[in-house]
Amino acid sequence: NYWATRYGIRMFPARSKFFHDRVNVWATGLACATRPPTIFVTPACPNTWNELLNLTYQRPRGYEYNTDKWATGTQDHGFDAGAYALMDFQRLSVKPLTVRRSFAA
Repeated sequence: NYWATRYGIRMFPARSKFFHDRVNVWATGLACATRPPTIFVTPACPNTWNELLNLTYQRPRGYEYNTDKWATGTQDHGFDAGAYALMDFQRLSVKPLTVRRSFAA
């Protein structure tokens, strides 16, 4: 990989590439019915706002929406990148904290 070798960037595979998991991680972070949202997209990111507001599910002719796939041509690169990052943050926030103390006698 060009970026990894040239700039020494450590790259890891996504936690999950399943469509449902990517949608859920955004929905969980944006949900604010019972608590404050855990994701904030600043107005200084108009492309992210535009992409999130214009995501549409695929709808084959004469059928109901397919909630497992975006419509053809839908811009979802920022959505995917955000979902992968949020999965890592979510994993870190759920991980139990272990505190080790050593006491000198």
